[in-house]
Amino acid sequence: MRGPRRFSARGRVFLLRGTWILVISTATRFLAELARASVDASLLAWIVVLGGLGQVVGLAR
Repeated sequence: MRGPRRFSARGRVFLLRGTWILVISTATRFLAELARASVDASLLAWIVVLGGLGQVVGLAR
């Protein structure tokens, strides 16, 4: 076997998009969880949920 397989350019873009979706979703969820600790707003709870869904999408890609 000759080292790791290389991804095609299309495959790298696919992985890169998934990585950015995961990073942005995690940051959004983290900041919303921090804000939720001090402010009682139902909107922040929904932002946490959407951030979690974004993390699932990012990991699935």
